[in-house]
Amino acid sequence: MAKTFVGTVSSNAAGKTIVVTVHTSKNHPLYLFSYYHGVASPAAGPFDTLHPTTVTAMGTYANAWITGFSDGTATHHRTGPNGDVATGQLVSSLLTHRDFPRG
Repeated sequence: MAKTFVGTVSSNAAGKTIVVTVHTSKNHPLYLFSYYHGVASPAAGPFDTLHPTTVTAMGTYANAWITGFSDGTATHHRTGPNGDVATGQLVSSLLTHRDFPRG
């Protein structure tokens, strides 16, 4: 189940959401959030959106963490706090700030 981001926020951070396989005691899915500051918006606007190439690059990076990085000995994955496996990702095309509530 993908999370829906509501609203338009002007800031200079991009948000990436990764879904893990477990649910809370209230049966809500867990999400892992990553924020990247200093990202660019399109030069001609709209200025509250992420540049399309940045959205693609962040999605590729998130997928690489889900698939795993190998150092030759072990493969490292992005996991939840209890080692829960990530299953999918969503990169929001809207710029945000990590302190703003999600709706």
